[in-house]
Amino acid sequence: MSEISFPIKDLTRRKFQTGLTILGLTISTSATLFLVIFGSNLGFEIAFLAVGGRLTSGFSNIFSRFILVVGLLNILAGAFITSFLVHLTMSERVRDIGVMKATGCVSGSIIGYFATELSILVFLSCIAGTIFGIGAYYLSISLLNVLGFSIPQVLSLWAILLIFFVLILVSHIFGVLPIIKAAKVKPAEALSPLYSPGTTFELGRAV
Repeated sequence: MSEISFPIKDLTRRKFQTGLTILGLTISTSATLFLVIFGSNLGFEIAFLAVGGRLTSGFSNIFSRFILVVGLLNILAGAFITSFLVHLTMSERVRDIGVMKATGCVSGSIIGYFATELSILVFLSCIAGTIFGIGAYYLSISLLNVLGFSIPQVLSLWAILLIFFVLILVSHIFGVLPIIKAAKVKPAEALSPLYSPGTTFELGRAV
């Protein structure tokens, strides 16, 4: 618990950025999950997520591919949102990295610390997104059945787990890249008021 207590306190201290990151990835997770499992119950399964072989040709096949494309775009959108917000966070904390390195902290430890923060954000977001996605699915199916439609509630657990772990993996890959880049900065550069990640130094050397 002591290894993650300080990252948690650090995340709670930066409430706006933490909340924004969790919100973006939660929406992406819930939208992807809802689209896949809701479409599956309507008979528009993605080929490798099909249950019971209800995938047919024509409109169903086209809509299944549409769900696949939109689902992939949602996953990528969540990953890019995570990467962008992590990049903004690292840009603001480059001075902290300089102090950490000046006191003898190695790059691996710095990456591990910020990767722990990233993991906390990603897991919280994906868990919340999964809960909201499943909740929205049950609510939509119930409303359609009340309106007179007869739609069975078939929830594929392994499909949910697949989407969950794919989102976690992709978000970690995209989120850790700006962390690794920021951790490579030299202490003197990080502590310099002229340094800004992604810009150019006064001597014309690109960062």
